[in-house]
Amino acid sequence: WQRDKLVADWCDFNQVNFIEHPSNGVVRKLRTRDDWKKHRDKRVSAELFPRPSKLPSPNDCQSDEIPTMDQLGLDARVLENRPKPGEVAALATLNSFLNERGRNYRKGMSSPITGEVMCSRISPYLSAGCLTIKQVFHHTVSRQRQVKVDPRSADNRGFTSSLTSFQSRLAWHCHFMQRLEAEATMDETAINPELDELLNRELDQRKFIAWRDGKTGWPFFDACMRYLTATGWINFRMRAMLQSVASYTLWLPWQATGTHLANLFMDYEPGIHWSQVQMQSGVTGINSVRAYSVGKQSTDHDPDGEFIRKWVPELSNVPAEHIHEPWLMSQVEQEQYNCRLGIDYPEPIVDEKSARKAGISMSYKAKGDAAVKRRAKIVFDIHGSRSRQSGRSRN
Repeated sequence: WQRDKLVADWCDFNQVNFIEHPSNGVVRKLRTRDDWKKHRDKRVSAELFPRPSKLPSPNDCQSDEIPTMDQLGLDARVLENRPKPGEVAALATLNSFLNERGRNYRKGMSSPITGEVMCSRISPYLSAGCLTIKQVFHHTVSRQRQVKVDPRSADNRGFTSSLTSFQSRLAWHCHFMQRLEAEATMDETAINPELDELLNRELDQRKFIAWRDGKTGWPFFDACMRYLTATGWINFRMRAMLQSVASYTLWLPWQATGTHLANLFMDYEPGIHWSQVQMQSGVTGINSVRAYSVGKQSTDHDPDGEFIRKWVPELSNVPAEHIHEPWLMSQVEQEQYNCRLGIDYPEPIVDEKSARKAGISMSYKAKGDAAVKRRAKIVFDIHGSRSRQSGRSRN
């Protein structure tokens, strides 16, 4: 961003035309959000530029050899099920979603089990620049038109609502990236600093390490963190839970936990990531307090413990009746299922329910401060969604 501004200034000084061709919904130099949606919709719905048949290069242009990762001193991160790189793979992933996997997207995206297949899985390609939001928008509109002709056919059944939900999330993708345009320091400073100062979270290394390593003693949470660490991806709801637990239940500073997650996400997009980190940590002043219950997420999305047993093998022998709360097992049951608490699998790092409630209470108290409320009005003018004013539902 600083580089782009310096290049623009140099071009202006040297009377060189500097033309940006935007590929997403980020609109430069907006003072408020009032007209952002109009600009964004106009931009992404405009016709795609035709693919050039040839890209001529300057004559006699010599290039140095492109260095390898080894030469640069970089190590490739080992990931399970790493997606194939490139635009061809990106379009194949998008098309498989629009025509096959996305049929039950609306229902299946919340669970880490079903979300692995039913989510679009194009986020790494968007963050790497293999695909643009504009391309995805046009492919999705084309598929929606097909579905509309015969929505009840075997090929189209279920896609109407799922594609509508998907388009909504494409819009929210742009909405959150726009925040970084106005607040380039969102990875360090809360957009409501008065609120963040009152919350006064401090880094507890013991809690942070347990959270980071997926060893909190809460099986579903640990399974999600380990899954993310192994694959570089997890569905949106579980991302929100990972951050919410860090900020509300463990009362850890969002900068430290957000940075760790940023390093794990294969599809890291700064505007989206830090917007979500701040929202799920309650430091914006304009969003609802969202403190996820690990127990509820566990029973809602992994009722039989299938996901837990796969990613937390210490619990592989624990039956469904104890899989969500193994700390309730008797000593005899712990021996029977080869899961001794505090030895094979940790005791809960804190009492999840009481710690979460305490975090919620402290957050609401801070949110009611007069200075926080004044800042919240400024934050809304710059960053707040206008969708509620127009009767649209939130993502």
